Amino acid sequence: MGSLDITKTIAELNEQNSNFSLILQKYQIDSHFASNLTLTEVCAMHGLNLQDVLNQLETCDREIRFLNDKILEGYDIPQLIGYILFTHHAYLDKELPRLTDLLGQAIETDGPDHSELLDLLTPFKEFRESVEWHLREEEKNLFPFFLLLVAPQHSPAMDMESVHTLTQLFKSEEAEIQLDLERLKQKTRNYHVPEGVSQAYRTLFYDLSLMEYELRRHIYVENKILFPKVIERERELMGLVPDKFTPAMEK
Repeated sequence: MGSLDITKTIAELNEQNSNFSLILQKYQIDSHFASNLTLTEVCAMHGLNLQDVLNQLETCDREIRFLNDKILEGYDIPQLIGYILFTHHAYLDKELPRLTDLLGQAIETDGPDHSELLDLLTPFKEFRESVEWHLREEEKNLFPFFLLLVAPQHSPAMDMESVHTLTQLFKSEEAEIQLDLERLKQKTRNYHVPEGVSQAYRTLFYDLSLMEYELRRHIYVENKILFPKVIERERELMGLVPDKFTPAMEK
């Protein structure tokens, strides 16, 4: 992840995100007392693993960047698609290759004593391929079709090509991805990290858990916010509800 500057003081980090103090409290770090110390210095003083604390802070930092449902529900279809692309697709495009590299590092370091890492190779490879295929299908086919529905010159023939059927198909694919994610989670024993393993192993399992959270949020935004808006737009085009995109005729 690596988004936080560990050379900043605790006071500067708390100024960046006020929720950091709650994370630090869990580690019994007094933010006021340690305000002029860096995170590295504080972890050394308390005998804490710097990467573990940093992971917690970066998770907190990322979660606060997610827009809440109320804001997203106020977005129109193009805005929601842009949000999904730049928030969720961009994250997965960067994170999946990095996790692949981390898994390789963990196997190289801990594989001889931890066969569970070798057991992850095939399911993770299949999971990554499935997710990346799904992302490209959304970008090349699903999202452009959705954008056509709100275009000034939309094609009625395309409108009647049931949006409901298309969204149900992608929901089914996302359900399969979530099943693959559950299988991956079971292989890691809920991301359990044994004692005495390398930092690569620890970071891998922590970041896998973060990816799960990210992916589930991604699927939620599509299923619960974007797809209902698209289906409503189809109903407008079919004349079942008033069309918000067509100005009312002047009397």
